[in-house]
Amino acid sequence: MKRVYSRLRIALMAFALGLAGVYMWNGLSIEMNSIPIDLPKVDSEGGVLFIFPSTARDASPYYIAKEGEIVNGRDLSLYDEGGYVESCVGVSENEWAGCLKRRAAARKFVFDHWTEKRRGYIKIGHFCVDCSPVDHIFIEPDTSGGMRIVITLETNGPLRTEEASKVRFRRATRDEQRLTFSRTVLSLEAQSGNEIDYF
Repeated sequence: MKRVYSRLRIALMAFALGLAGVYMWNGLSIEMNSIPIDLPKVDSEGGVLFIFPSTARDASPYYIAKEGEIVNGRDLSLYDEGGYVESCVGVSENEWAGCLKRRAAARKFVFDHWTEKRRGYIKIGHFCVDCSPVDHIFIEPDTSGGMRIVITLETNGPLRTEEASKVRFRRATRDEQRLTFSRTVLSLEAQSGNEIDYF
């Protein structure tokens, strides 16, 4: 038994020595392949100098829409402005009731503009841990004299644009109620009747 224990101890020591050797060799090989660079030195009076990219596009590894790409040539002065309405997920208790009222008002804004055939533009934020999706909703006349709703989704990927021709309030499913905190959602539907989006 002592022999087995002794051999096991020797094997473990050899394994640990091997790991240490690999770690040391990696460190040496990195050092051998590095090129020294003299970085400029900047004096600052007691503060820390921060260097950062000049634009959000430089700082983000994700796609960021270019200026005007979402608006796509529309003259926004012709549209009633509905502003930006955030998701209520994660808001503080003090902001909770106000957030729910703003979401309900946003639904009413879209529905009223569509039924009254008035142009409107509103941004609706949706919950996402790392992608901050925003629906840019344009309520506007279509080419046949009716109304359409163009929904451009801005997230951390390329823009996605879809067109709805029907708007209606409907009862939220149980999962939708957990996400929207509302028993009623506004459904944006294609000509075929398929739902494109809701909030």
